[in-house]
Amino acid sequence: MIMESFWAQVLIYPIIAGVVLLCIEYLFFLPWYRSRELSLPTSSNANVGNNQRKWSDGIRSSVKYFKQNFNNYKWDGISIRHHLVEVSDFSVDRGQAEVYTIVKVRYLLDKPRPVAKYKLIIDRIGDILDIITVFEDVDPFEDRDLKLPESWFIIGAIILAIIFCRDLETVGSLQRKGIVNNTPVENLWSQATPISVNSSMNGTVGSNGVDAYLFTSESIHTVTISIEAVGEFSSQLLIYDQKKLLIQSEFFSSQPRSIPFAPALNESYLILIASSRGEGGSYRLHLSDLDATAP
Repeated sequence: MIMESFWAQVLIYPIIAGVVLLCIEYLFFLPWYRSRELSLPTSSNANVGNNQRKWSDGIRSSVKYFKQNFNNYKWDGISIRHHLVEVSDFSVDRGQAEVYTIVKVRYLLDKPRPVAKYKLIIDRIGDILDIITVFEDVDPFEDRDLKLPESWFIIGAIILAIIFCRDLETVGSLQRKGIVNNTPVENLWSQATPISVNSSMNGTVGSNGVDAYLFTSESIHTVTISIEAVGEFSSQLLIYDQKKLLIQSEFFSSQPRSIPFAPALNESYLILIASSRGEGGSYRLHLSDLDATAP
């Protein structure tokens, strides 16, 4: 059930996140970038004099005309990518203006990337007299094996991290309620294998399975639980008291772990080895009472 829930989240969450991100894109980001298209830089070599306002209006008109009649690019509509045009510079001389425009492609939730540059020769009212191609059809991901924006990978990683953390929280919540890998803890007490201090167990836990050991303390000495996985898999050690309350939870892998445990005198505890993330494998478990052997 837990793994089914995990994969359901893997499928459903990206769809929900995609819808939310599309709303953010089309309601906020894209309108903001569109509003910047007709902003003009301060030209370093333009002698516009008292006619600056008229030339500014003409340049903006020429940019609009350029977009309306240049169908090589995706200017509008619903798409994973859109093109934007930016005026990078302009100059005015002898009744004409040279307007340098950069066409940029912007994938959803990504930064604009230049793909072409044109020089527009226009008159005062914005009519385009000539279009000179400086460069065009540049691949914005030319040096990449995957022709995709890095922002998509970052967003995907964030979504998966959220799913993973939520799934861990769900597993932890069930364990605190006394359910380990879909098995009630109270059922595991009757199935548990007795284990004592200074004894070892070699076991194998199945995928989404759980092994149970029953330990009864005969002293108040601190017990060291040594646990390690055999091979490349990770698992979890949990300890429940007689009230079926989770009192300790530790993850372990192939690196040996020593976990101190302070039992109460003559109390019984359930030690569980639960497979993590649906992985099964073998493990070694050893209990030792170092206080009893200390001089």
